[in-house]
Parts: sequence; C-alpha cells; structure tokens
Amino acid sequence: MSIKVDNFGVSKDDLSTFWSILSDQTGLTGDKTGTFNLTTTGLGTFTGLGVGMASNITTADIVTGTTYTHQTGTRRGIYNYPVFSPAGELGPGNVYLTAFEAVATWKSAVDGSLANVFGFYGGAQTDSTATGDIVRVAAMQIIARHFGSGKVSTMYGLYSQLYNDDVTNETGNITNAYNIRAYGYTDKGTGSINKYYGLYIDNVTGGGLIANQYGIWIDDLTAGGTSNYGIVIDSDTVGLTLGADQDVTVYANADGKLFFKGLSDASDPRITFDSGNDGYIEWQEDELQFYIDKALEVAGNLKIGGNVGFYNTTPQAQSTGWSVTNASSDKVFDADATTIDKISDVLGTLIETLKGYGLLGA
Repeated sequence: MSIKVDNFGVSKDDLSTFWSILSDQTGLTGDKTGTFNLTTTGLGTFTGLGVGMASNITTADIVTGTTYTHQTGTRRGIYNYPVFSPAGELGPGNVYLTAFEAVATWKSAVDGSLANVFGFYGGAQTDSTATGDIVRVAAMQIIARHFGSGKVSTMYGLYSQLYNDDVTNETGNITNAYNIRAYGYTDKGTGSINKYYGLYIDNVTGGGLIANQYGIWIDDLTAGGTSNYGIVIDSDTVGLTLGADQDVTVYANADGKLFFKGLSDASDPRITFDSGNDGYIEWQEDELQFYIDKALEVAGNLKIGGNVGFYNTTPQAQSTGWSVTNASSDKVFDADATTIDKISDVLGTLIETLKGYGLLGA
C-alpha cells in the first residue's frame, strides 16, 4: 500500500512521534484535508515534507526549520551515518557507498540563459538580528578521516570532477569551465573584512609522520589545443609575493618586462643561483650587483651601456679623443726587424679595434 500526501508537516512538539513512525513504520492517523494512514506496508509518497515547522510546504520537497537552544554539545538538522561492512569479497568492479547523493538535472529545449542548476546549494549565515560575536561561520566543512589500521590508497578532502561527457552525444560546448572557483562579495558601509584569502593552505599539524608535503602541485598540462598555462596572474602590477615577511614580489608589466620588487630598502631582492653565494643578482640602494663566483658563459651578444671596471677596479668612463689617420690595417710585426711605419700601422689597427669594441672613443 502506498499513499500520496500533497503536503505533510510535523510540528516541533510532534517530532518524537514522527521519528518513531519513520523508524518503526507503525500506523498514523492524521487530519489534513481528510484522513490518511501510514501502515506497515509503506510510508507512502509525499509531495512535500516539513519537519519541525508549519506544514505549509510550497517551495521545497523537504523542509526543516527547528530552532535549537542548546548551550553545549552538538545538534544536527539532518544526520546520516551509513556503514559499509561487506558480507564477503568485493567485485567484480568498483563498489561504492555514498552517505548523501544529489543530482540536479536541466532537461529542456527552452532558452536557459537565465537558468541555474546546482547539485548542492548550501550556506551558513548570521541572522540580521544577531548582535553576539561568533568564532566561525563556514558554508561547508568536509573531513576525511582514517581511523583504521589498513592502508588507504588515496584520500581526498575534496574530490572535484568536471566532465564534458560523450555518453549520449559528441556535441555541446562549455564556454568557461571552473573546477574550483572562489568568489567574494562585500558592500557594507562600515563593516569590513580584515584579510580575504581566495585560497589558504595550512601546514599539516598533529605531530604524526608525513614524508612529503606540497602546498600546490600542478601536473604537466598538455590537453589544451591552443595553450596550456600552469599559473596565470592576470595583472600588470600584482605578482607572486615571496618570503616569510612577504618582502619580495615578482611580476610582469604590460610590456612583458619581469620585475623583482622589494618592499623596503631593508629587504632589497636578490636572485641567487646554484647554492650559497656561487652567483646572485642583488639590488642595493641605487646599484645592481651581479656576482658570479664561477665561469660566466654568454652564447649570444653582450652589450654594456654603462662604465666598465675590470679586476675589481672602479668602473671607468670611456676614453675619448682617439683618432688615427693614414694607417693601413696591419696586425703583424717582427719586433727584431721592423720599421716606424710598420709599428704605426699595427698601433693604428689596435686603436681602431678597441674603438670598435667601445673601450676607446673618438
């Protein structure tokens, strides 16, 4: 026997009776628009079910609205605790247990430009009349725990999947796909958010054993037919800030130039190569220091626009005023058998060569 009831509500005072019916499936006689019975043959089919509130259900299939006044411990609006204890060997194939499963489906040929479908829509809030402080408000808390002594091959705090699936057809585009997206909003005149984190990753705590820890791991991204990016910072001024004191920022401007910015003279940025001080580039006040303790190899062209000093000498300005006339290009002479003209030609050739390198100027 199955009974359909258009709307069925249970008040807070009748909850104990209602839950005994749900668990024991014993009979119930009530008066809505007439008399209906729930018997041991089944609980029936409900168009709307309200628990802990008035029985007028108009916007949802199941509604709970109990006000809890407890001062210690935990109360739960809805609690589900299924246990997976197989009677024998599993398989073939994967076997699943889900404590909660919900799928919202769009099924229409009309223009859906105003339609929104959410598989799970949840939130937490403070009431507009609440003036007391509260330590934490979280729209969702999810915890995966390993209490057993066996091995868990893979554990996820959040396992998010996004499919453009070809089970039924090969057509159908997705304009923008976000596996995870963080969005914030504030419009209060005086109430402010002190610090807003789009993503915050805590260090693992507890004192137990852990071999390797990665804050963010990005796989080798190759599926993009046009482009693949590991991390994109869509800004010409905001970049990647580094250091325990957040004292160095790396960013690229609109011209594609890479900048290393220190936040103060006491935290001038340095780029160090290899280990220790084998090589580094460091900005100190108005001077850029480029230090290499080992060989420097430049495969392409090297152009220096400023002054140059060798072997720790003070950089000198280019020596100018050099001019040679009537010299023939000559790079060879015999020191034991030469002439003044020969030496003059070789010296003139040397001066013109150094001028060509920029060490001497006209």
